[in-house]
Formats: sequence, structure tokens, C-alpha cells
Amino acid sequence: MKRLVVVAVILVAALIAGAGWVYRQFNQDTIQLGHTEGELVFMSDRDGDWDLYLLDQQGDLHNLTAGSEAHDYYPGFSFNGNRIGFFSAAPDGVNPALVNADGTDFKTLNIIQAVVYLLIEGNLDWSPVWTPGGDRMAWNKVLAGLPPKVDLLVADTDGANPVQITDSTASEGMQAWSPDGTRLVYTADTNNHRYNTYVIDMTTQETTRLTEYDVSDYKPVWSLAGDHILVVTAPEEAMIAGEVPLYVMNPDGSGRRPLGENEVFKGNLTYSPYGGQVVYMSNETGYWHLYVMDADGSHVQPLTSGASNNLYPAWRPVPAGVGD
Repeated sequence: MKRLVVVAVILVAALIAGAGWVYRQFNQDTIQLGHTEGELVFMSDRDGDWDLYLLDQQGDLHNLTAGSEAHDYYPGFSFNGNRIGFFSAAPDGVNPALVNADGTDFKTLNIIQAVVYLLIEGNLDWSPVWTPGGDRMAWNKVLAGLPPKVDLLVADTDGANPVQITDSTASEGMQAWSPDGTRLVYTADTNNHRYNTYVIDMTTQETTRLTEYDVSDYKPVWSLAGDHILVVTAPEEAMIAGEVPLYVMNPDGSGRRPLGENEVFKGNLTYSPYGGQVVYMSNETGYWHLYVMDADGSHVQPLTSGASNNLYPAWRPVPAGVGD
């Protein structure tokens, strides 16, 4: 009997300690971010399948998922800049995946495994995107719950004045600012675990659902003029096959149609921290390529070229104080 009591006490103590550790993980301070070092991650089919590439400060490209036999899509950095989260589409399905920024430690996970892994690592803040001018950012945060969920937060670029702008049982992400910084488009898995597209007005906090389909939306982005939204709408079978079906619609969700065969789309303005440079994507050459320019629209330069498609760039964040 005494032994059972001792075992019970030990188990209770372990549970209390575990609960305390989980509480501390969820309540740790968000890493404050500084200026970017100019590195970008994006997806490209230049080697025959969709892989993730890092463009470093010297202009060299590094295939981060060359060892993956799956198609890899839609990368986003953790706040410490060391990890990249994305979707990996293998014959057994589409799953969350992680890889280090140097291409090591590639792993695919199911949703529960991904959340647990991020909790263990303490990587709860992901995919910062900055407004035009770089004065604010929006990002994904893993928040406590049963099960844990992913919501969207907005704060000043230095991390001050954080505001949680979504609060539902769904997981929200893949967000992008409108060119004028007044709206945020994103996806949420509220339709039978399928991602659909939403937009939130940052002035009124009004949220509008733009799509409601049985297949998932991925990476909605704005045109340069802000008059259209481009979105990937793809069943798992298409992603596994390496297909990226692109659709355009009006900002209110109306007029949705496939992107025309010869239709040019320029968009996905991706501002660096503090607004110094902007990257966007365009298919004006017949292939999707990335371009960089100053925030005022001057000094446009191609970042990629050739007979390949290069999409959905994300700046590598740098914690404040690093390299200062």
C-alpha cells in the first residue's frame, strides 16, 4: 500500500511539473525582431519538383529539401530564423513539415505531432509579414487550448502593442497584407478541416469569408494594385502530383475564376522588416519569377530567372540585437 501511495505521489508530482512546463512554454515572451539580413526562402520547381530554396546574402541559392521525395510548398520562418515550416505532399498525403534553415533535420509530421514538436522547441511564433512601411507585422502564434490552436496576432515591428485578431477553434495562417496595409487576407481550416480564405479589415476588425469549398485554399496574396487576390485552390491529389492551380478573385470574393493561360499577375508584395525593400512575384516572362525593389517602387531587379517557377517568398527574420 505504501508503495502505491508513493507511486501515486510521484505521478501527481510529474503531472504538476509537466503542466507547469507547458504553461511556461505557452507564456514565454515573443522574440523581438530586428532588421533582416536579406535572406529569402521560397518554393521553386527548378530541379523538376517543388522544393524550398534559400537565397543567401551573397546571392547563392541553396536547395533545402533536395532530399525530399515529395513536393514541398509555402514556406514560413520561425521567429528565431532557424526553422522553416511548410507543407510536404507525399503519396501518403499532405502534412506539415519542418526543416532547418541550413537544410538539415527535415521531418514531416501530422498536425498533433507538429504542435507538440513546436511546443517542445519553444517555437510558437511563425511567419511574420510586415506592412508597407514596415511599422507593423502580423504572424501566427500557437496558443494554449485543447487541442492547442494557431491564431493571428498583429503588433508593432518591435513587438510592442500585440493584439490577437483571430480567436476561434480553427487554425489561421498564410496571411498577406493588402498593398495599402488596411486589410489582411489569410486562410483558416473551418470547413471540414479544409482551408478557406478570409479577409479582415484592420480598422473595423470585420472579418469576411471569401470562399467555402471542399478543397483547400493556400497562400492568398494581393495584386500590386490591391484589386485582385490570387489563391491556390488544390485537392491533396493535385498537390501530390505537383500541381499549383491558381485562381483570381475580387477582394470581396466575387468573380472567382482560374488564372488565364496567358494572363499576367503581379503581386504578393513582401516587405522586409522596417520597409526598406520589397519582393514580389510575377509571371510576366511566362514563368513565375521573383523581383526586388525599393519600397518606393524604384530599382526593380529580378532575383530569379530562367525556365522555372519561383513563388511565395518570405524574409528570414533576425531576433533583435543579433548582428548589431
